Parts: sequence; structure tokens; C-alpha cells
Amino acid sequence: MKKNLRFIIGIISLILFVLILAEIIYSAATGRLIDYLEGDYGVGRQINAVAALIFNVIMLITGIINIIMRNSSGKKPLITISCIYGFNFILFILASGSYGIMAFNIGGIFSLICAALFIIIAIKQKKPSAYLIKCPLCDHDVSSESKLCQNCGHKVKVG
Repeated sequence: MKKNLRFIIGIISLILFVLILAEIIYSAATGRLIDYLEGDYGVGRQINAVAALIFNVIMLITGIINIIMRNSSGKKPLITISCIYGFNFILFILASGSYGIMAFNIGGIFSLICAALFIIIAIKQKKPSAYLIKCPLCDHDVSSESKLCQNCGHKVKVG
């Protein structure tokens, strides 16, 4: 379930990247983005436009990372992805003041939800259980934690 969820979130991130990019191009064509970049509305507007562009690139990167790392295990990849989504949400807050793009607003909320979701998954994830090894004498399964065969009493080497 977790692997499918990460794949689906990665695909949604890529779709949002395309939608936000299309709206940024539309804004540039209508002149709104150019006004922001030229500073007609002050330095704050420039920061908002640049933050929106960086937000969109990070949305692309997180989508690709989610798809590539969907089969990885452990808490570190989940925490890394949640930090990237959290940083993306901070960029959304910086740029959302005057940048009224619908897909951009959806992307910001999506980043917050993904950051929280991946943190919850990382917290609830159980430690990997002990693996089983075969006893060389009786071919009985032995836990790597106990290292002692319950069937014949033989001490099994791990590793």
C-alpha cells in the first residue's frame, strides 16, 4: 500500500508541475508574471514570482523522487521527502500573497498534506523484524535474534 501511495503521490506531483507551469506561462503571456519580475509592484512581488518558480521545480523533483524511491524501505527516505514537501509548503506561503494561481494554491495545500502524511507514515513504520536463517544441522528456521535452533539446540552463525 505504501509503495502504491508513494507512486500515486509522485504522479500527482508531476501533474501539478505541468498545471502550474501552464498557468505560469499563461500569466507570462498576459503580462502578470513579467510585471512581477520587472518589479513594477515592488521587491516583494519579485520574491513571490521567483518563489513560485522554485516551488514548481521542487514539485517536479519531489514527484520524480517519489517515483524512483517508492521501493525503498526505512524511515530516512520518508523523512527526507516530508522535509522537501515541507520546504515546498514554506515557499508556497512566501509566494501565495499575490500569486493567485489555482493550481499553485492546490499544489501548496498538497505539499502540506504530503509532508504530514509522510511524517505520520515514518512514525508509524515498524522496525524491520528479524530475518530467518536455516539451521545447517536440521534445516529448521532460526531467528536471527535468538541464533539458537529450537529443534536441535545448535547455535547458528549469523552473517
